[in-house]
Amino acid sequence: MLARQRPNEKTSFQEIQAYEPAIDLQTDMVMVYGIDDTMEDRIKGWKAQGYTVGLMTGTAWGEYQPYLNGHVDGREHWDEAQTRANGTRLIHETDDVPYMVPTVSFSDYITKRLMAAVDAGVEAFFMEEPEFWVEGGYSEAFKREWELYYQEPWMPPHQPPDAQYRASKLKAHLYAQALDRISTAVKSYAKHVHSKQVRFFIPTHSLINYCQWRIVSPESKLMELDGIDGFIAQVWTGTSRVPNVYQGKRKERTFETAYLEYGVMQELVRGSDRRMWFLHDPIEDHPGHTWEDYESNYKKTVVASLLHPHINHYEVAPWPHRIYKGAYAKEGCAVKQPLPEAYGTVLLSTIHALQQMPLGGIVGTPEQVLGRLPAPHHLDGAAGNAGLLPNQSGKSEQSMGTNQAARPSRPEIGVLVADSAMYQRLDLSLDWENVDEHTRFASEMEHISWDGFFGLAMPLLKQGYPVRPVQLDNVRRIPHYLASYHVLLLSYEYMKPETMDLHYGLAQWVQSGGILLYVGDGRDPYHAVREWWNKGECCYESPAHHLFETLGLDLQALLDANHRELQPVGKGGVICLPESPAAFTQSAENAAQLVMHVTEGWAWKHGSSEGLEPSHALAAKRGPYLIAAVLEESISEEPLVLHGRFVNLFDGNLSTVTEWSVAPGEQALLYDLNEISPHRAIEPVLVAAAGRVTKIDSNAQDKNEALHAVKSCHLYHVRGPAGVRAVLRFAAAAPPAQIIVRHGHVELPCTCDWEASSSTFAVAFTHPANGAELQLLYL
Repeated sequence: MLARQRPNEKTSFQEIQAYEPAIDLQTDMVMVYGIDDTMEDRIKGWKAQGYTVGLMTGTAWGEYQPYLNGHVDGREHWDEAQTRANGTRLIHETDDVPYMVPTVSFSDYITKRLMAAVDAGVEAFFMEEPEFWVEGGYSEAFKREWELYYQEPWMPPHQPPDAQYRASKLKAHLYAQALDRISTAVKSYAKHVHSKQVRFFIPTHSLINYCQWRIVSPESKLMELDGIDGFIAQVWTGTSRVPNVYQGKRKERTFETAYLEYGVMQELVRGSDRRMWFLHDPIEDHPGHTWEDYESNYKKTVVASLLHPHINHYEVAPWPHRIYKGAYAKEGCAVKQPLPEAYGTVLLSTIHALQQMPLGGIVGTPEQVLGRLPAPHHLDGAAGNAGLLPNQSGKSEQSMGTNQAARPSRPEIGVLVADSAMYQRLDLSLDWENVDEHTRFASEMEHISWDGFFGLAMPLLKQGYPVRPVQLDNVRRIPHYLASYHVLLLSYEYMKPETMDLHYGLAQWVQSGGILLYVGDGRDPYHAVREWWNKGECCYESPAHHLFETLGLDLQALLDANHRELQPVGKGGVICLPESPAAFTQSAENAAQLVMHVTEGWAWKHGSSEGLEPSHALAAKRGPYLIAAVLEESISEEPLVLHGRFVNLFDGNLSTVTEWSVAPGEQALLYDLNEISPHRAIEPVLVAAAGRVTKIDSNAQDKNEALHAVKSCHLYHVRGPAGVRAVLRFAAAAPPAQIIVRHGHVELPCTCDWEASSSTFAVAFTHPANGAELQLLYL
């Protein structure tokens, strides 16, 4: 738990302000934000504190007024601002910061600014949010790019579906082209001038969120660029609390949406050599919520991310200054309050756990991950058969132990998604040249729920099936990309396959034993856009017709006969449902119909539905960490009760528990003490910490006379944001005889809490600036 080498770069954060002790999160890397005149000084300040330093700046927007106003090349570039049909510009917060059309000249301007950061010592670049709004596409610069790319006159993107689809496809291409140009030039400059290898990452929202917010971005197209080393999944409360519809009810479902968002970002890079960082935000961009709301949703997003075990790099926070120096509403308080003490400790202990989080693990229902306890008196995690524990209210509680040998994760179920889903998000029923703001906003709210996708994903997730969005575009990029999936759901009613060879990959997967559930009624007007399936000698009414032909099936015959039974194809099979995928959001009965067909496909493949039992909870075991979430609107309203010996990492005191109840809508992050043996250890074992902890070689320390009588002395350097309460929990055979915390020559007040029942003790004190030395003395 103590080995933390910054070259690993497992944790990071982004910050626009200069270094100061109050925002010293002690991660491996800091991403200095912005390329203004203070950039070099800020980089030097953070490097002096031992951080690996990266630079983050906006791809689509930023403080780029010198370029816009003609101070760079003598020509104004306001015609490159993204523009709506009514002539207004799409801006980022202020009128002088527009979203940009990424022209070649703009790319070259950004490249030169980044080269200055290479000179200042930056190790990696993070070009965030390459975004083009679907409402844009009317600027003179975009019209020029259209004519260059399509070699035909520009068409207003809001008119036929074909124009919107082609405009959006071009928008994604332009940002991929720009990032290719920028990353290649900056990497070449760093190598030739400084003989160093810099890395290039793209912080980006998930495909799901971009479809909800109606933004186009290159997303998976960046997987084809040699200059891109990976991504940051910009998933946080602000994206995940966007409402969606399930069983006819429109509401926020932060955990479920976050789970799906992190899932599609994991699947973006799975099987490749690209790195993915998962972002968490302890608050969010909207300043109008309470600390209680921020904390609750932060825990939902953290747990949602940890249920995707192929990722173990994390951006732990954006903008620490607004967390540790800001003030927000608090329940029961008339005025805004600073960061609550307990929440501050929870944030640091979570960051410490993320730093230690292993790659991989077991994910599934609690029954699969942990096994069941046989009887109420078995509180030690012994394995056994199913059992129920009565609680004080008289209701039964599901009881789970943690000592059972891990079972394999349940086979994967996926919902296919593609970049092209972003190409058909504009409401074409509106007159965009004359639309008023009230009508525009109402349209945005109507379409924000993206019912087509959530209609396929949410009914399965609410059954406890660890369903993941799967990037269809990667089928042609990553060998054996679909091999781990047993059942896939697909619809072309909200997206399209951009190349026909995707169908050959899908057909091969089905022939090898996969079950494909296709959902679509063929009514999407985007089936008629000018694309590969309706060009050349063989024209198809929709891409689905080509897919079914590739599978050896006649889609039209199946539709005409309303044939919904599974059709064998090789070792696998296909089920065709002639429905709009959005229909499965409308009622519990519709959702159950979708689940029934998935179960049918599963049972056909495996001979029974065993292994696909529903659950109201998801769990993961990753090394010593136990992660759990209990779903609302699921098959049960009972809590999940976990039994064992745990440290609760979501508790401000890092308390130990032998029983922990997780109610519907709640999550848990626990350290399993059964994973360690303190009585066999030669020194205390650090299991959880609110801060960065580094072991100091006690032999290298000056020994004073007072230490001569000490049998053993264990020394640590502990550092975190100044003023935040530090708590460190150790497992040990016995408590130390004395604990000393020093800041320089000053001894700091501290407390120690020994628990014989758990064989652990907790040390607590307040972080000073630049860290403290902790001494554990055994006589």
